[in-house]
Amino acid sequence: MPLARMSTVKPLFKASKHNNDKECINVLNQEFSPSEPNKVWVSDFRYIKTSKGFRYLCVIMVLFSRKISTWKLSNRMNSTLILDVFYDAFNVRKPQGNLLFHSDRGSQYRSFRVRKVMG
Repeated sequence: MPLARMSTVKPLFKASKHNNDKECINVLNQEFSPSEPNKVWVSDFRYIKTSKGFRYLCVIMVLFSRKISTWKLSNRMNSTLILDVFYDAFNVRKPQGNLLFHSDRGSQYRSFRVRKVMG
């Protein structure tokens, strides 16, 4: 018998009415081997089902090393969670020059607040 089971159930959400895909170009374009650290970070959410409802894990991985730089757990999956994790990673890693921040272009990543910070 397994010690733990991974839930594949996702919470239900209403679809976003806004479509900003035209502004979100896939710059990474399947180039998963950057030549230097702190040039490409990737981020995503994971849903974690608990007895008290869903929790949301947001992570940032440094693509060069394939290591998780920062992460946070929250009751809400929103732009605040993304920016909290991003600022933590930025303050710890202190990237120099251009930084590519890649995501799945989910609505939280396409929000005005996140796009404003990412420039």
